[in-house]
Amino acid sequence: MHFYVTSFEPDAQMLQKAIRHHWHIENQQHWVLDVVFKEDACQISEPISAENMALFRRVVRNLAKQHTGRKDSIRGKCVRASFDDEFRAELIFEYALTLGIVLGSSFKNFASPHDVTFT
Repeated sequence: MHFYVTSFEPDAQMLQKAIRHHWHIENQQHWVLDVVFKEDACQISEPISAENMALFRRVVRNLAKQHTGRKDSIRGKCVRASFDDEFRAELIFEYALTLGIVLGSSFKNFASPHDVTFT
């Protein structure tokens, strides 16, 4: 059971929408960050480092979510990217190329993310 304290007038429909909106955000973003990236277990105490890691987690989450090549879960894509250099490059460069981002002179002529090789 949940209790909510508010300064709003007691309008049931408006309160229902506000509560649903809150839990929609919680379920869509924060749950993934906590379960996949274990954000709540992070013990970084220095504020700037904690902010940087939070930003990094969100970037990785968004790259995995935007990726269209495989139908894996976000967790599955992150696990695969952790050990597969080619897939990690695909995640990063596929999104960058769709936005037309130039990542430096050595990346200007890529036709696809598969043109990236690691040695």
